[in-house]
Amino acid sequence: MYIGTINSKLIFIALSQALLVPGVISSANCFAEIYQGEDEKGHAYFGDKLPKTDMKIKKIEQGALTTTIKGEPDDTSRNIEQAQTWYKEKLKQSKKEEKEKEIKKAAKERENIKKRRACERSRKTLNDKKADLKARKRAGIRPKKEKQINIKIEQYKRDVDYYC
Repeated sequence: MYIGTINSKLIFIALSQALLVPGVISSANCFAEIYQGEDEKGHAYFGDKLPKTDMKIKKIEQGALTTTIKGEPDDTSRNIEQAQTWYKEKLKQSKKEEKEKEIKKAAKERENIKKRRACERSRKTLNDKKADLKARKRAGIRPKKEKQINIKIEQYKRDVDYYC
């Protein structure tokens, strides 16, 4: 029993080392230098070697921190201007979207008000017709006229179902 425990520990150590060594070797690639650049035409460049042409290059370091290697001093001011322009455009776009949402919300509210009014009118008409039929029955109504009023009441019930 004691020998089995030692063998299982040795197997565990051997397996963990077999898995650990390739992991350490493959993680060495994460320390490679990556360069990002842009030429005069605006084409982007990414690579692990510096290009031979004169283009603005940034070295992308581990942890996503960037440092400028080549470039002009007004690159930062240009980048700030571009960021401000982008922000202003996004702000305009969001204001426009908010305005569109408000317009849609107002239109939907107007539509709901119309539906509520139509529902109220339909119910009022139905109740009036029912009250009219009831009054006519008390006064003595002809069967043909009662049938016509019942048909109208059914139509008003369908209207109430539709609008409400």
